[in-house]
This record gives sequence, C-alpha cells and structure tokens, in this order.
Amino acid sequence: MNAAHGKGYATEGVRAIHAWADARFTRTACLIHPDHAASLRVAAKCGYPEERRAVYHGSLTMVLWRGL
Repeated sequence: MNAAHGKGYATEGVRAIHAWADARFTRTACLIHPDHAASLRVAAKCGYPEERRAVYHGSLTMVLWRGL
C-alpha cells in the first residue's frame, strides 16, 4: 500500500473530471479489471454501475457507464 491509498485522492480526481466532462458529454465510461477492488469502489462512489463485461486487450474487463 502506498501513502496515498485510502485518502480519497482517486475519488477527488474522478469528481474533478466530471466537472469538466459533464459540460461536454452525456455519458462517461470506466473500464476496470474485475479484480481491482479499489477502482471498483471509486467507480461505485462516483455513480458508475456495471453495464457489462467484455474482453479488452485479452483480459476480462468490466464496462461501467455514468450518464444517460
């Protein structure tokens, strides 16, 4: 674990991206490996439900969408 882990920096970063993206796009997406629990927690906090699973660069990936 690194010094930034668990301090909310990733969530803060995603919310900053939303401040910019929401004025430009109706939907945003995340591609996250199913084993990456920390990223999945951040995505859930930021309103990204899982839409489906797909193969991306040869690995199973969760596709999560936020917006319309």
